[in-house]
Amino acid sequence: MSSVYYRKDVGLDVHVSVDLDGNYIAWVPELPGCVAGDETLEGALREITYSMDAVLDVLKMDDPVRYRQITLGVETTSKQTQFDCESTEHFAEAC
Repeated sequence: MSSVYYRKDVGLDVHVSVDLDGNYIAWVPELPGCVAGDETLEGALREITYSMDAVLDVLKMDDPVRYRQITLGVETTSKQTQFDCESTEHFAEAC
């Protein structure tokens, strides 16, 4: 079972589950290969933010049409991540 968090500034869901060793694994289904993990939920969400930003930066340069399709036209006004709800410092669990 996984929890779903929503990153409002890019309009993408982040799925998080716990592996057999108790580590948190985060991934973004819309961004193949965008996966991160850490021993804590906050750490996994922090790491997936870095991974998402890197993948989206490359995609924005290499395939701007696909970038717009993925982000659904959500414009970012700053580097600060915004979320719908507050359940952790950086991410919000989908309400």
